[in-house]
Amino acid sequence: MKKLFTALLGVTLLVGCSDDASTDTESKKIPIVKEVNEALNDLPEYDLLAQYIDLSTYEADVESDNNGTRVIYFEDEEGQKGYKSVFVKKSNHLKLVSLDNDGLVYDNIIQ
Repeated sequence: MKKLFTALLGVTLLVGCSDDASTDTESKKIPIVKEVNEALNDLPEYDLLAQYIDLSTYEADVESDNNGTRVIYFEDEEGQKGYKSVFVKKSNHLKLVSLDNDGLVYDNIIQ
């Protein structure tokens, strides 16, 4: 009886821990900005992004946004990534890359 109880307790703990771990992993994959490009308006790189990317066609998917850099992918309505933006916050350096055959679109410091 003790072995059965211990086994059930162990399985319950494992299932409980695995659910929490998967929830944490899933939450990290959720983009910060996905469907509302208007949220990009406050970013220092917004004007240049809007100049080179048709933001009515592409949705922003913020891959990462930490103290040093912000990486944004721009996806079409089918979920295909069309552009990648890398903004270095300390130096205000923006690099914009077209992920099709066009390659580098913009690579400069924002004033």
